[in-house]
This record gives sequence, C-alpha cells and structure tokens, in this order.
Amino acid sequence: MVISSSQKPWRGTLSNPVSPCILTVTKVMQYCSQNNILSKPIFDVVAESFVYNADNFTTSQTAEPIAPFGKLNYLPPNAPSLFRKLEKIINARYIQFHPHVLLDLLHSCILIGRYPINFLARMFHPYFLQKLQGPLTPSRVSSKLLSYTKTITGVLC
Repeated sequence: MVISSSQKPWRGTLSNPVSPCILTVTKVMQYCSQNNILSKPIFDVVAESFVYNADNFTTSQTAEPIAPFGKLNYLPPNAPSLFRKLEKIINARYIQFHPHVLLDLLHSCILIGRYPINFLARMFHPYFLQKLQGPLTPSRVSSKLLSYTKTITGVLC
C-alpha cells in the first residue's frame, strides 16, 4: 500500500521532513509535562533519543522533549551528553529560536541544576529582551529572567 503525502499524519518539507518518531517523542513528553507524570524509563529513552536525533528536530520541537526534565526535576543518566547536544543545537540555531521557547528551555535547564552560563550575554542583550515583550504575561517572563539571573550569579560567585 502506498501512502500519499496528503495521507501522512506528519508534515514536513522536502528539505526538512518531520519524522513520526520525533512527533511521538514530543507528544509523549507534552503529555507527561501537562499531567505531571514522571516515568524514568520514558524520560531515559527520550533523553537517549534526543542525543541521537536532535539534529532532525526543528527549533520549536527542540524544547518540547527537554522542558519536562526541568519541570519534573529529573536528570537522566546520560545528562552530560544530552546537555552537550542541547548546547550545540542552541548555539547553531540561536537566531531561529523563538525567545519565549528559548527562555523556557534554559529555565528548565536551571531547574535541574544545568546552568547555561554560555548564554548569559545573549539572554540579557537588549535585542533579545525587546523580543520577549509581547503576548506572554510580563510577570512570568520577569520571574524566569530573575530566576536565571539569581542562579547564574550564585554559580559564578
């Protein structure tokens, strides 16, 4: 049986196809995050999958499997390789990330004790701060930036 492109449950472009595996990973982690479900076996598989498939994730998909680790306070066994890969992705695609997605992503890293000090100057650059102004509640943005500042200051001192 041949499936036409219009019948596929996932969408992508010819230059950047979206894998059904990536969609599954992001949906599972969204579900876990929304329902506060911490399943260590699931999170471990997701962390391992991210390390090997992160280059295939879009920038908007990158935060979806990572943010629940911070929200549910879980550090996977492969944390060093996971965060090396995440840092590499953020460095390579920094301009492509929506500011709120990036702020949420880095905030979740802080929550599990992974301090993204390499992004400190970029996070407090006037252009980035200006891009943060918008539909998201200002107090939520301010609290995340304050948390980021306090944590990084504590780490550096």
